[in-house]
Amino acid sequence: ERIGILDNDFKFPDANKILNIGEENLRKIGFGFRAPYVIDAADKVVNKVIRIEEIKNQDYEEQLKHLTQVNGIGRKVADCILTYGFSRRDTFPVDRWVRKGLINNLGFDKELNNEKLAEMGREKFKEDSAYIQQYIFYGEKTN
Repeated sequence: ERIGILDNDFKFPDANKILNIGEENLRKIGFGFRAPYVIDAADKVVNKVIRIEEIKNQDYEEQLKHLTQVNGIGRKVADCILTYGFSRRDTFPVDRWVRKGLINNLGFDKELNNEKLAEMGREKFKEDSAYIQQYIFYGEKTN
């Protein structure tokens, strides 16, 4: 569905439209291995297992529980959704790049798993966590 005047100015389809498109067609248009996860998310939105409006008003731990009900969404992806989709500044998604930066440049213990590193990042950087995570990511990715 078009949202602007440009030919390529589209919005993401709602959950019902995604279900109607189907997994096979999502794969064909570039979703690849993520297609079943998108279908699962759409199904859970349609069936009110996932309630976007409720998530907005929940505390962080509740938001994580809510989002990780979708197949394919773990801690890192949930943190990314909360950071970029819900504008939370106190999230700290940890991928391999952030992990590398935390261990090599900030002295975090390499024996810690990514979930523990995310918790420690949130504790250390508080309301600036999402910003600092981006700087760490950028620094590692561009070196």
